[in-house]
Amino acid sequence: MRIKILRRVIGIIALVLLVMGLMCIFILDDGSHLIYQIDVWIYRAAFFMVVFYGILCLFYAIRNLHWALKLLISVVTVLGICYFLFVAAIVGVLGKDTRIWSNDRYVVYHEPNSMIDPGLFVMYKQDGLIEKPCYTVGSEFGNPDKYECFFDEERDFIRIEADWAFDGRSWHTTTFYRLSDGKLYVHQNPMDSSLWSGRYSSYDKNTSLRQQLEVESVHDTLIFNYYIDLRDVKLDLEDGEKEYTLKGRAFLKKGDAETDEDKHGNAYLVDEYIYEDEDYIAFRIQAVTHDIIRVVVDDATAARYHIPTSSIFY
Repeated sequence: MRIKILRRVIGIIALVLLVMGLMCIFILDDGSHLIYQIDVWIYRAAFFMVVFYGILCLFYAIRNLHWALKLLISVVTVLGICYFLFVAAIVGVLGKDTRIWSNDRYVVYHEPNSMIDPGLFVMYKQDGLIEKPCYTVGSEFGNPDKYECFFDEERDFIRIEADWAFDGRSWHTTTFYRLSDGKLYVHQNPMDSSLWSGRYSSYDKNTSLRQQLEVESVHDTLIFNYYIDLRDVKLDLEDGEKEYTLKGRAFLKKGDAETDEDKHGNAYLVDEYIYEDEDYIAFRIQAVTHDIIRVVVDDATAARYHIPTSSIFY
């Protein structure tokens, strides 16, 4: 009698949890969480209570069978459940994301991916008891030792400060994302537009000329490292040089704003930095996002390094 009552109680609890789980799936169909991922705990509880209830019903159904057959059915059932739990743990069906930061409006979870892909850091916005996904703010395999987000609604950015450690090394990162759409600020620092850095490249498929450019802007000065790779270029070079690296400081050209055009013919404002030494190099940089640089050199510099007088870097 007690077993019968227990089975009924467990059945009612399992049914209630199952209904709650289905309601969560229906309500949270856009990838949202309940606060503190209560929905995940409901899914887990529903799963285990349904399994427990099924085991009680199975034992009741086979109670009059031969003991050997009962043992066989019990062993197969236990092995089947263990196998499912193992697969669920590997795939992460019943897994819970790691909550790494939150305030009274936003929360960031580290959502694990597969073994070969880093997990995603996803920002959610709290709406009552529901946490709604906003966008991804980076990816990494492990969790940071420290993670903090700072919001600037007026200038439309999020600054994320994080401390990391791995294999005896530790480092700090500062990243900026646009608050309105979550896009990463790749080059510019939204806190100070005069301070930014970037790495760019250019490849000419007709000549196989490769060029790479690293720059760091400090107010009116552009510190550059300009690499020219001629190893795949079919040229009979008298000096035999196949690689060049040019380093120096270029200075912002004063005067009225200038414009360039992108490949679609759309005009954009540029900041022009001039380097004049043995070589003449002008760096014409997209003034707002800094995602395009057109490098212009004079005829003598172009001939010296076997490059075009104008190259576009992205």
